[in-house]
Amino acid sequence: MRTTRLALGGATLWSLALVVVALTVPVYSGETTTSDSTGATTTTATSTTLVAENGWWGLVVAGLPLVACLVVGALLLRTGGPAARAVAVVVVALLGVGTLLGLLSIGVFVLPVTVALAVAVASADHSRGPAPVEGRTDGAQVGP
Repeated sequence: MRTTRLALGGATLWSLALVVVALTVPVYSGETTTSDSTGATTTTATSTTLVAENGWWGLVVAGLPLVACLVVGALLLRTGGPAARAVAVVVVALLGVGTLLGLLSIGVFVLPVTVALAVAVASADHSRGPAPVEGRTDGAQVGP
């Protein structure tokens, strides 16, 4: 369970950093050149963040790994059981498909999150069930 928690923590921190970077770090750059009536030209360098360039959709794309971390974390740490693990596998698989499709752009930055979530799901204790009653080894309840 320790590996699961470490992998989930690392994935969550990395995906949170992706959201912060999308909002604050300039990742696009460009130049604009203008000429006035005398023929003098002025070149201005510009840079914008992912969200400034792509609008709120940029934030949605950068925030999807964080949502996946929260969902997988809730499924593995709170719910437990084979059904929750199966849903977590589906979430990680969908994130993996998105990572592969976006590998030439943001996907390369999402790849560590995808790998860490896969490790978390693979290392999760999916055999958790109700705690056995004291004195019984089969987990059955004693009494009515």
